[in-house]
Formats: sequence, C-alpha cells, structure tokens
Amino acid sequence: MKKKQISEWIAADPLRMEALAIARSLALPDWCLAAGFVRNLVWDKLHRFATPTVLNDIDLIYFDAEQTDPQRDREIETI
Repeated sequence: MKKKQISEWIAADPLRMEALAIARSLALPDWCLAAGFVRNLVWDKLHRFATPTVLNDIDLIYFDAEQTDPQRDREIETI
C-alpha cells in the first residue's frame, strides 16, 4: 500500500477530512489521528465494501510538554 493512495482516499472522504480539520484547528503540537481512522478506510477500500465501516471514535494523539494539566485533555475531548 502506497502512502499516496491512502492520502487520496482520505482526501476523498468528507468525514475524515472534517476530523483532520478539527484536529488541526486545535493547534496542538505533535499530533496525529490514529488507529481505526486509517485502518478502517484501508480495509474498506481493499475489500471494496460499499458501506464504510463505522468509526466508533477517533483517537487524537498528541504531546505537549507545555500543557500537562489533565483538565486540558478533558477540554479537548469535548470538541
């Protein structure tokens, strides 16, 4: 699987593009969306599923050495 192909699939997926836009708007350092966000999309495309596998949640992973207060994490979770 090539990175370019996965990028094209993500770019064509409105839900994933919205999730990326929201994540970017948080201006967090060193972040990524992980787990099923990419895996489910690749699985669905490779198996030619007509209906996408539901994303029950989206894992936003980040590291911010300046903001270590657990309350900040809870605030981000509500967005």
